Amino acid sequence: FGSRELAAMVDYMAWPGDITAAPGALRKPPIKGSTTPDCCPALPPGFREYRTPENYPEDGKSHIFCGGRCMTGPLLSNNLPLMTLIYATCMGYCFLVIMPRFLELYPGLHSTALCVGCIACGAVGFTSMLITGLTDPGVIPRGDPSFRERIEKNDPRGLDGKGDPNPVWIMVNNVVLKQKWCNTCNMYRPPRASHCKLCNNCVLRHDHHCNVLGNCIGARNHRYFIVAVGFTAIGMIQADVIVGHYLLALLEEKGTIQALLREMTVPVAYGGFVLALSTFLSMFTLFHIYLTSNNLTTRESLKRVYKYENPFKGSCLQNFGQLFCRPLGLLVKGEADTHVYHYCPGSPQHSDASMGGLD
Repeated sequence: FGSRELAAMVDYMAWPGDITAAPGALRKPPIKGSTTPDCCPALPPGFREYRTPENYPEDGKSHIFCGGRCMTGPLLSNNLPLMTLIYATCMGYCFLVIMPRFLELYPGLHSTALCVGCIACGAVGFTSMLITGLTDPGVIPRGDPSFRERIEKNDPRGLDGKGDPNPVWIMVNNVVLKQKWCNTCNMYRPPRASHCKLCNNCVLRHDHHCNVLGNCIGARNHRYFIVAVGFTAIGMIQADVIVGHYLLALLEEKGTIQALLREMTVPVAYGGFVLALSTFLSMFTLFHIYLTSNNLTTRESLKRVYKYENPFKGSCLQNFGQLFCRPLGLLVKGEADTHVYHYCPGSPQHSDASMGGLD
């Protein structure tokens, strides 16, 4: 993820060409090049250089280590170490205690394949969970303080009622979107970006802040998050089958449920935990499959950002391809500089444009 890709997204907010233009004017932003520094004047030559303790802003609450290769959220609210311990303990108990007994009771190829599938899904889910929690979600570098000064000086609209720069408007696939000014990051937020109060950063294609993993979910780690949730859910469902058969064998051996609960408390509690977690993760996975198929983030869905039409939505296959194959792409098809424009409210060129996504 280099500076050119970031600049291409941030440059949608290029200043001051369209605000100072004549009423009704409509111009293309300089998407193709990364030389226009207006929206992010302090953009470093390499994005990894920004993700180092020396260059990272002091008011940012994310923690950076391994030379900028890893980033996680605030340490006080970071549950990633706890989740790693719980995940590893559950996998270890199932692998060392439940599965050997299960294979003794139900020998055969199907039982072996079920155990191998459970271990494989658990390993993929565990690895993806760590990658999600330790990957930069798409934090946008802070803008230069002089940028706000230029806005206050040149914008004929002045400041809004709160003393902040007025929003700018862009048109994406004939849908008008309002882009707000971020006081903390000192810039106009790129399309689909949002400011996380816990991390105190603006994040590209911000989905949500995951307290379980202690990190934001955004453009750079969203696909790993989906893989982690999905494969963990599949592994848990397979574990349900294994634990269920194991408990049925114990029930036949003990004779009564009371004896089973009294003598095998840990396996029963483990089975209840796995069943509850698999149910929740299955529903959570289906929810994110729905969001991905409609090219929505959790934030956009819950806040109903697009009032009438989602300008970023393509076909189901295109939406999945955008997230998993090129997650930094703004549009599912076509070049951005032919579909994204600055927009002036009241412009006669696009009077029929849908005023969706005003947040």
